[in-house]
Amino acid sequence: KHQLTARHGLAVLLAVVAFAYVVIPVYSGVVSFVGATMVCLYCFALGPTKVDLRALGGFCLLAVATAVSTVAYFGDISRGSIIFYVLPALYFASSYLGTSSRRLLLKLCVIGAAVVALVSLVVFSVEAMNDTAWRARAVLGSPNALGIFLAIAWLCLLCLREKDRRPLLFLEPILLSCLALTLSGGSLLSLACGLGVVLYREKKTCSWRELGSFVAHLLARMVIAFFLGIMFYIAANRTIIPWFCFVLVGLVVLVSVMWPQIMRLLADCRWLTYAVVLLCGLVFVMALFSFRQSALSTFIERIWMMENGIGYLLYYPLIGLGYEQWPLYNLQDADMYFNVAQIHNTVIH
Repeated sequence: KHQLTARHGLAVLLAVVAFAYVVIPVYSGVVSFVGATMVCLYCFALGPTKVDLRALGGFCLLAVATAVSTVAYFGDISRGSIIFYVLPALYFASSYLGTSSRRLLLKLCVIGAAVVALVSLVVFSVEAMNDTAWRARAVLGSPNALGIFLAIAWLCLLCLREKDRRPLLFLEPILLSCLALTLSGGSLLSLACGLGVVLYREKKTCSWRELGSFVAHLLARMVIAFFLGIMFYIAANRTIIPWFCFVLVGLVVLVSVMWPQIMRLLADCRWLTYAVVLLCGLVFVMALFSFRQSALSTFIERIWMMENGIGYLLYYPLIGLGYEQWPLYNLQDADMYFNVAQIHNTVIH
C-alpha cells in the first residue's frame, strides 16, 4: 500500500512537471532541469526498477544529438530545444508507474489540458475585445500546437476505462470547442487518425450496428462542441459584438455542466443524434472552409516546405543545420521563402 501511494505521488509529480512544461516555455532551462531533477530524486527514493534500455537509449541519443548540434553552432547547450535533455528522465520515471498510477497520470493530464483549453478561450475573448483575435493559440503560442495538443488530450480521454472516463466527460466540450477555434487542419488530421485507432479498438468488442451507433453518438458530441468553437470566431471576426465571446465562454461552461444530460438525450433520441450530426456538422464544415479559404494553398506550401527541408538533410547529416537555423538557409536558397521559424514537420525539423 505504501508503494502504491508513492507511485501515485510520482504520477502527480509527473503531471505537475508536464503541466509546467506546457504553461512555461520549454526553452526555459531552469524549469526544465529543476523539474527533471525533482522527478529523478523522487524515483531514486523509490528504489530500483526495470527500464526498457532500448527506448531509454533512444531518448538519450536524441538528447546527445541535440547537445552536439547546439554546441557546434552556439558554443553551449542552452540554445537548443532543452526539453530533449529531460525526456530521458521523464521516460525513466514513467517506468516506475503501475497500471493504476498510469491511469491517474492520464486523468490528470486530461484535466490539465482542459484548463489550458478554458484559459485559451478566455484569452481569445480578451483578444477579441482588443481586435487582435485570430485563432486560439494562448499558452502554447501556436494554433497548430494547441490544436494537436487538445486532440491528443481528447483521444486520451476516450481511451480511459469507462469507470475512469465517465467522471471526466464533462470536459469534452471545453477541449473540442477550443480545438475547433484553432482552425488547425493539422489537428483535425491528427484527430481523424486517432479516431481511426479508437474505432478499431471499439470494433473488437461490439457488432457493426453497435459501432454505427457509437460513431453517430461520438460525431454528434464532436459537432456540438465544434459549433460552439466556431461561434467564438464568428463573434470576434464577423460581428460588431466581440464581447459576446465572454457570453460564449459561459455557454461552454454551462454545456459542460449539462453534458451528461445532453449525452443521455442523444443516446435516447437517435433521430436527434443524426440531425445534430448533419446540421451542425454541415455548418461547421462550411464555416471552416469559409474562414480558411487559403487552406488548400497553405497545405501545398507545407509540402514544398518539407521538400526544402529534406534537401538539407544531407548537408550536415550528423549535426544538422543548427537550432532554428533553417529559415536563414531558406532565405538564401533558390526555393520559395516560407517566412516561418520552423518546418511544419517534426521528423524533418
